[in-house]
Amino acid sequence: MMCFFYLDASDLRLGIIIFLLGVGLGLGGCIPYAVGTTAQPAAPDEPATSGTIMYVPTGVGYKGSEAEVTAGYMLPMVGLRSGINEASDIGVRAPGLTGFVIDYKRRVAGNASKRTAALGLMGGAGVVNAGNHFHVEATVLASGPEAERRFVPYGGLRAMHVIPMNSVAVTDLPTVGGFLGLRIGTNELGISAELGVFYDSPALKLRDHDIIAVPSFTVHSRRFFEMFGY
Repeated sequence: MMCFFYLDASDLRLGIIIFLLGVGLGLGGCIPYAVGTTAQPAAPDEPATSGTIMYVPTGVGYKGSEAEVTAGYMLPMVGLRSGINEASDIGVRAPGLTGFVIDYKRRVAGNASKRTAALGLMGGAGVVNAGNHFHVEATVLASGPEAERRFVPYGGLRAMHVIPMNSVAVTDLPTVGGFLGLRIGTNELGISAELGVFYDSPALKLRDHDIIAVPSFTVHSRRFFEMFGY
């Protein structure tokens, strides 16, 4: 699923300026390609915020009366994760700041000590692309031991699909793929570098290939809540 600006402008220069402003400011929707979390759930008393930047290649397009322009896209996403119990947590993310996705993650292998590798299942749903699509997703993710570790590798498989919510929203095929990442730091403050590779058929034919690579960086921290005494 890609983002798309449609502007049937008679003034080509004006149309391209508006398009470039949208790309530069990160305005628009898209799906949350980045995972940015390990298989271990957040602790019930340790909610954490996150901020993500994803680069979506050929993710947006301007289509005017005189020309068509496509470009890569820097997509912001903010999120929050909070534990339910020692084996599961819930997360809320806002991809592109134009929608929201709520997901549930459960650790199915490993333990709360975080001294062994873990395996988790995560599923979610929400509304994306400024209310034009209903989004569903499913993820299987594994990660290495986290206790007393500054570097934690993680990765897995991910599937996403958007369903049109009105007559003008584009119909798309499911997006499926895998991802690998490395979390650097701790639960208090860290950054996750991640690369996802997906089969993502271009619904609007803005590119001539179906495979895309989406790099992302996620900063996560508990310190936001500590400022307010949580």
